[in-house]
Amino acid sequence: MAPQVELPRIPECADETDILREQLEYLIEHSARNAQCGCSECRRYQKVRAALLEIFTFRTYPRRARRLNDRILAVDKAEDGASFLDVFEWFRTEGYDESECFNNTRRIFRGGVLSGGAPFTKDACYCKGIVLNYAFIRSAIQHARVDLIPYLFVGKVAQEDVPILANRVSDGVVKPPKYLPPMFRDLNGLAIWMAYSTFFSQLGGDAIADHYAKLFSQ
Repeated sequence: MAPQVELPRIPECADETDILREQLEYLIEHSARNAQCGCSECRRYQKVRAALLEIFTFRTYPRRARRLNDRILAVDKAEDGASFLDVFEWFRTEGYDESECFNNTRRIFRGGVLSGGAPFTKDACYCKGIVLNYAFIRSAIQHARVDLIPYLFVGKVAQEDVPILANRVSDGVVKPPKYLPPMFRDLNGLAIWMAYSTFFSQLGGDAIADHYAKLFSQ
């Protein structure tokens, strides 16, 4: 009988998306408890897998994506020398309330220099991690190595470690992951979704976009 996983308590005010996000992050953390690694690469990839699962399960939304994008832009401004107050004011011009402006700015400058030039680039790392995780999954499907994908959830690992870990299963050094998100238990649907998403992204280009732009303007 599979062990029971006790999911974290979620505040009553949390919406369905927040609940799912918390539980996804918890499940990934839970699966990593027996494979602890303190390196920054592993911590980054562990966290972004929860964000990537939000996309796969259609639980993310435009405002959340925009918030992450704006924080990356703010990191760039801080790297170029913008101060805490400069970045705070920039967030305000983007339509955030003062509480969000402060929290977003504090997130970027924590552990850094308030005068600018040395921000905390965690959000930029998240974005890079999402891209690399997506690329790993797509490449595994393209090269007929879908068997490697579940090992992203074997613990706190970077993608470069996955083939090595998978190879050590046969000798008993590594155990397969116990806890997998639903879409990774049967990879057929995910493979088709990613194959068609790649195809659709290359379909038609500007010609089709211009065609529908004229239709929508009528």
